[in-house]
Amino acid sequence: MQTLHSNDCLPCERIYKLLEAETIDFLLKRLGSNWHLSQDKKQLVKQFYFENPYQILAFINAIGWMTHFKDHPPILEMNGTDCLVCYTTSKINGLSEYDFLCANKVEYLFEKMK
Repeated sequence: MQTLHSNDCLPCERIYKLLEAETIDFLLKRLGSNWHLSQDKKQLVKQFYFENPYQILAFINAIGWMTHFKDHPPILEMNGTDCLVCYTTSKINGLSEYDFLCANKVEYLFEKMK
């Protein structure tokens, strides 16, 4: 398995392959930055905090632009000065390697906005 930074495109069999618990733990540690799993362990989740709603909208728009190219939209919730980002692969009802790849790209976008 390559690093999260070097993967840009995955073959379909890896996008739609349900990850095993040990692989999820490994990728979660590699991702870092306070990403965690939902209670049912089917979503990759992180809360991002901003100074104002305008920054949140810019962040959401950047994620939308990236999603257009990746064709893997996250669940987004905006509230005041924070934004919740959740990734899951609904086709397999759980997490795939692509969820971690896209979460890593979102993390990169957030770091660039600071």
